Formats: sequence, structure tokens, C-alpha cells
Amino acid sequence: MIYRQHSRSPRRQRGAIMAIVLILLLVMTVIGVSTMRSSVREVAMAGSMQQQEDALRDAERTLAMAEDQVDTWTTDGTFTPAGGGLYRANPPNVRTTDWSSVTTGTGATSGDSARASAASNFVVIYVGPRVLEGESLSEGRGVLVKGKEVYMFRPVARSQQSERAIRIVESLYATDTQP
Repeated sequence: MIYRQHSRSPRRQRGAIMAIVLILLLVMTVIGVSTMRSSVREVAMAGSMQQQEDALRDAERTLAMAEDQVDTWTTDGTFTPAGGGLYRANPPNVRTTDWSSVTTGTGATSGDSARASAASNFVVIYVGPRVLEGESLSEGRGVLVKGKEVYMFRPVARSQQSERAIRIVESLYATDTQP
């Protein structure tokens, strides 16, 4: 028995292989482009998170400077109702305050001023005298005892790293020294 081998014409096969290779190339290109877009998005998100963390860190440093400023004011008797833009007698709305007009680090030591960025500002709001209720406090210089009158301040610090990375932090600061 004689078997015949059927061969296909080489002309028919050339176009089919080319089409398959082009389809595979197109699929690989689409996968590569989508991977690059995803990577670019992830890098942008990581950069934004870093700016937000830096803004929070600067705001916390600036808040510590504000608390040091309150301590200085009450200790050395230099407390004034209009102390260089750092003290506001009427509580501002911290979200709508024009922070560009607020001075940065006035009255702080040079080391403290160097720690905060140029875009960090603070205001100190005098809340007034209050009588401690509840538990005694033992923070800072001494122990504030329940039932004793203390003088309350609300330091508010703001830091801006970029248009979208803005952090505002605040604390309540109590001292037994009358301002």
C-alpha cells in the first residue's frame, strides 16, 4: 500500500502565522500598558501618602512649639492678648482662617523654628479659667489637682505640604499659672 503525503501550499500558511503573531503582540501590548498605568497610579498614591504623613508630622511639631510658647508666656509673664499673631482672643474657625497671615514660630527657640516647615503655623486660643473635675492631671511641670482652678489654652497647628496634603491638629493645654 502506498500512502500519499498531502502537503499544503506554503502560500496559504504564511498569512495565518502572521495573524496569530499580531494578535499575540496586541494582547501583550494591552497587558503591558495596563500594568504601567497601574504602577503609575500606585506611585502617585504612595507619594500622596508620604506628603500626608509629612504634613501630620510637621503639624505635630508645630503644636509642640505652640504648647512651649504657652508655657513661656505663662512662666515669664509675657502673655498678651495680641501676641504677634500667635494668640487670637476670639476663637477662629480653623478651616476658614487665612493661615498665610499667621506668623510662624515667633517666640520659639531657634531649634524649634528649624524643626517646623515654612508652611507650618499655629494660633493659641485662650479658653479661660476652669475648675478641674474628675481625675487629677499629672502632665508637664506638676500635678494639677481635682477641684483646683486651671487656665486652659487651645493651641491649633496647621501644616501644608502640598495643595492636598494639609493637616490641622489641636490640643487642650492646662496650666496652674495665671496668664
